[in-house]
Amino acid sequence: MEFSGTHEEDAQDAESRRLVAQCVIPVLPAAVDPLAELPEPSDVFTMGSSGLLGGGITRLSDTGWSRFSRDSNGPDDAQGTPSVDDPDLAYAYDDSDTLQIELAEVPELSDNHASFCHFWKLWSGSHPQSPPEELSHKYSGDPGAISWTLLDDKAKDSYVEFLLEQCERSESELRSSALRAVLYLIQGSFWNVEKDLILDTARENAFRFYRLGSFQIFVQLLLLEADVPRNFIRTPALSIADSKELRSVCNILYSLIELIRRPVPVGAQQNEKLRAAFIEELSGPIFGKTILLHHLFELFMKYASGSAPHYPLKKLLLLIWKVLLVSCGGMEELRETKNQRRQASGLAAVSDDTLEVARKMRASTPPLSASEMADGVKRPNRPLSTKYKPSKDSEANTAFWFTNVSESDDPPGIDEDKDDKEDLEVKHIEHPAKRHDSQPEAFTTRPEPAFLSKSLPWNPKVRQEEIDRFIRQSREKFVGVVLPEDTATLVGLPKPIEESIQVMRRHVYVSLSDVQTAKEEGVTRFPMSQKEEFFPDSAVERVYQALLPQMGNHVIALLKVLLASSPTSKTKTESVNVVTDVLPEAMPTSVVHSMRMGIDTNRHKEIIVKAVSGIVLLLLKHFKVNHVYQFETLAQHLVMANCMALILKFLNQNTLGYVVARNQIPALDYPACCGAVHLELTKDQLEFAGEQPYCWRNLHACINLIRILNKLAKWKKSRVLVLVLFKSAAILKRALRIRNPIMQLYTLKALKLQSKFLGRQWRRLNMRTLSAIYEKVRHRLMDDWAYGNVPEHEVKKVDCQIEERKLRVLLDSFNNRRYHEILRPNTIYVQPGLEEFQPMDHNLASALSMRVRLPDHFKANYESWLEREVYGVQIDWDQLIETKNFI
Repeated sequence: MEFSGTHEEDAQDAESRRLVAQCVIPVLPAAVDPLAELPEPSDVFTMGSSGLLGGGITRLSDTGWSRFSRDSNGPDDAQGTPSVDDPDLAYAYDDSDTLQIELAEVPELSDNHASFCHFWKLWSGSHPQSPPEELSHKYSGDPGAISWTLLDDKAKDSYVEFLLEQCERSESELRSSALRAVLYLIQGSFWNVEKDLILDTARENAFRFYRLGSFQIFVQLLLLEADVPRNFIRTPALSIADSKELRSVCNILYSLIELIRRPVPVGAQQNEKLRAAFIEELSGPIFGKTILLHHLFELFMKYASGSAPHYPLKKLLLLIWKVLLVSCGGMEELRETKNQRRQASGLAAVSDDTLEVARKMRASTPPLSASEMADGVKRPNRPLSTKYKPSKDSEANTAFWFTNVSESDDPPGIDEDKDDKEDLEVKHIEHPAKRHDSQPEAFTTRPEPAFLSKSLPWNPKVRQEEIDRFIRQSREKFVGVVLPEDTATLVGLPKPIEESIQVMRRHVYVSLSDVQTAKEEGVTRFPMSQKEEFFPDSAVERVYQALLPQMGNHVIALLKVLLASSPTSKTKTESVNVVTDVLPEAMPTSVVHSMRMGIDTNRHKEIIVKAVSGIVLLLLKHFKVNHVYQFETLAQHLVMANCMALILKFLNQNTLGYVVARNQIPALDYPACCGAVHLELTKDQLEFAGEQPYCWRNLHACINLIRILNKLAKWKKSRVLVLVLFKSAAILKRALRIRNPIMQLYTLKALKLQSKFLGRQWRRLNMRTLSAIYEKVRHRLMDDWAYGNVPEHEVKKVDCQIEERKLRVLLDSFNNRRYHEILRPNTIYVQPGLEEFQPMDHNLASALSMRVRLPDHFKANYESWLEREVYGVQIDWDQLIETKNFI
């Protein structure tokens, strides 16, 4: 029997599209639009299985996880087939993964083991013909006989200085060999060190190199290698052989940053001082001019524009991400900076952090898909759900919770009495110590909750303008009096209304953005009386000043790379080629090599997506804390470049399959491949992707993209209507299958933004989703997201272009006033409204040197003007010369 709710939902989608038909999506011109291959809104999110991987190489792990899909996303998932409950993901969302995994993602799998062996050979052969005195007593003639661990600190320092001297040689071969020897030491000198001590040795060597002044040398080498003439690069067959020296320098810089930025153990005071100095140097100007991030973005722009296709794209993006993370700070530094800025503005510090509260939540059960609703499929009973029977063991070793029975997305006509009784029962799971099944610990039917609370996890918020609007509406309704400027008088209002106002005033939240916006409006309206706010010189301010002149181009380049790396994008010849630094010198000749290359290509794209999403999110977060107009500048560039449509295009796939697809080979990861002379891969080693049941970087990228989507659309009605136009509700509901509390929280936030525009029918069919929003997302006391409906005439009034233009005027005024010397150097800035107060120039020389633009009609009649004004008039030149005073 076919369920009629699906037809009603389609009708509601058509109605929503009709309501926003007059909203124009702001896009770039076709010449610079990075998303030119995006189809129409009606076709973007209806692709079948052929569009999931964009015609690329199929991932090995995708087919094994097709049973977790609830919708028909491919041939392996038949429509209407019941599926098992999606597992919970025990995932810790943080700035980055562990040190070992972050270092392992820099090199490519295609040339990993051979490169490590080659680095060791170069290190062994890089000793000078006449070694220093510190090495002579350990040098036996055989280069491989020298062990790094047997040298004392003085000998190590001497050898490091020798390598740094070799890196500055003009001979290309000597410089290249020295760079690879340096890379061997920074990677832990693994040949003579146990695998458990490789990371400790690598970190010790990284601090040693930085202490001896190697950082600026490597930065200078990076800029010099990037300026190598294009004639020396082989064309058109690009591969990893075209940028060996540049790749080595990028690897060295990335390893230095990643090894030094991690917190040092307690008691290592010297390393702590070195770490603080390194962070300060990384965020400051390089060579007294500009910051390192500016140079890295210039290299990235050369790659994106096609002028330098041999640049290692993945390494550049990872380097930009890490430099931004170290110089500006991660989540902890961002939270501290935000509270400091709030206290400086006279506001209270934020008591509850979003990520801290979300980590204590438990994942919700995903809603039923349309195919299951149409076939009337009910989820099977959970195997661990039983009636609660008190026992001695259960009192100490079990966790309990209640489930809601009134929140269901199930179709009508299905008997719910039995399920309601089962849902009212108290559920429990066994203690982890008593579990004897073979299920991995990261996949559990229900995670043990961190706390049991009967209240909501958030404190509600309300804005002052919402309270003022409520008072005006109540006064007009009950009293019939309008007092535009008075929001404190409550005379004549009913007592329940007064109590409601008192409750709202106790939960007033004034954001830092509101304070900054009010100050900017005052400076714009009253430029003579309002004092300009002083911006302290910080790392975030330097980053904004470096990116502002070319921010639009930077955004377009990032989105181009993200589009080319997306699994849902189709391969086109004109798109950016993101796999040039993965292709080996010789194409694979066997099945094993082809499989390894396919895994490496997919892994390469996943790392790029993680880096790009991390860069954009960090920039948005830090700019918003520094100044809200800096955030709005970047956000508008992203919106105008179709970033929202691109994120939805990325999420329009089997998201759970993307998260659990592990494109990696543990045998080739660092440091597992170190120390093996001959490593022959087998098919079993290629198919084994490790014991972790999900991919950290893929889930991290999905969460980052959903957070970016929320930041772009929050408090912007026109952008929310764009989400409705692109039918993002169906895509976001599919993302709820990832049973991770942080992922679900930000997905539910995006659904809450547009719930009032989706209509009552959509809310009736998605009660489970609305219940999850009520349970997990923070409440705004005056927000009518759960029951409000926007009338058609109100939607027609919303014009995306008009709202974006108004915002653009404010942003241009802000940027021109504060950063005029950066945007338009060698010109004088005149603030609007103060033109008549500017000093006038009465010097004759400056007046004569002024360039005057003649109109077109004067140029056309120039000869007649000469005849009338010059040739036809008698001039007494003697009298003109004798005149000394000029007015």
